[in-house]
Amino acid sequence: MQANNERARGTASAFGAYIIWGFLVLYWKLIEDLPSLDIICYRIVWTPVCMSLLFLALRKWRRVFVSEFRGLFGNPSQALRLFAASLLISINWLTYLYAVNHGHVAEASLGYFINPLLNFVLSFVFLKERLSRAGVAACLLALVGVVIVGVQAGVIPWISLTLASTFSVYGLIKVRINLRSYSGLTMETLLMLPLALVYLLGFAEAGFMGYGAEENALVFGAGIVTAVPLLLFAEAVPKISYISIGFIQYISPSITFLLSVFVFKEPIPPMKLFGFCFIWVGILIFCFDTARAAGGRARIRAERS
Repeated sequence: MQANNERARGTASAFGAYIIWGFLVLYWKLIEDLPSLDIICYRIVWTPVCMSLLFLALRKWRRVFVSEFRGLFGNPSQALRLFAASLLISINWLTYLYAVNHGHVAEASLGYFINPLLNFVLSFVFLKERLSRAGVAACLLALVGVVIVGVQAGVIPWISLTLASTFSVYGLIKVRINLRSYSGLTMETLLMLPLALVYLLGFAEAGFMGYGAEENALVFGAGIVTAVPLLLFAEAVPKISYISIGFIQYISPSITFLLSVFVFKEPIPPMKLFGFCFIWVGILIFCFDTARAAGGRARIRAERS
C-alpha cells in the first residue's frame, strides 16, 4: 500500500512539473527583451534564496545546510554528480530561453518531444527498465513523429537536440543522487551561484538588478517559477520509473507547441503537424497501457485480500 501511495505521489508530482513547464514559456515572454544570459543568472541567484525562505518556513534549515551539505562534501562522487547536474540544467535553461526569445518556441517543444526517447534509451542501458509491447509501439510511433518533424525542418535542429540531451542526462543523474528533492535543487543552484554573481556584478550591461521595478520583480520571480517545477520533478524521479517520467513529459512540449501555434502565431507546416500527430498517438497508447496495467495490479491485490 505504501509503495502504491509513493507511486501515486510521484505520478502527481511529475504531472504538476510538466504542466507548469509547458506554460512557463508565457512567463519568459514577459521578459524576452532582457538578455538570455542575464535571466539564467538571475534564476541561479534567486532560486536558492526562495528555497532558503521555504526551509525557514518548514524549519528544515539545519537539516539541509548542516547535515546534508556536510554529507555531500564528504562524498566526492556525489558532489561531482551534483556539479554535473547543475551544469547541465544551466545549459538547458540558457538554450530554452534563447529559443523563446528568438522565435523558436516550436523547435524548443520538439526538443522536449525528443527527450523522452532519450530517456527510454538511458533507462534501458543504465537502469535496466523494460517496456511492454504497447510501450514499444508507443515509442516507435513517437520516433516516427520526431523523424518526420526533423526531416521537414531540413536542418539539424541543434536547439532541440541540446534541450533533449541535457535534460535527459540531468534526469538520469538525479536518479543516482541520494538527496532529498529540495536539498538537491538548492545545492545545484548554489554550485553555479559564484559564476552567476561574477557575471551579474561585473559583466551584465544593466548591472545587478539595474532594470525597472517591473523587470526586477519578474527576474526575482524567476527563482520561484524555477524552483516549483524542479522540486516537483525531483520529488517524482525516485518514486516512478524513468520510462513513465519520459511519457508524462510529453505534456510539457504539447502545451508549448499549442501555445506556439495559437498564441505566438508561429507557422507550422502541415508535414510538421503530421509528425506531431504520430507523437500524440504514441502518448495516448502509452497512457492507455499504463492505466490498464495499473487496473490489473489493483484487481490482483483485491483478489489476494
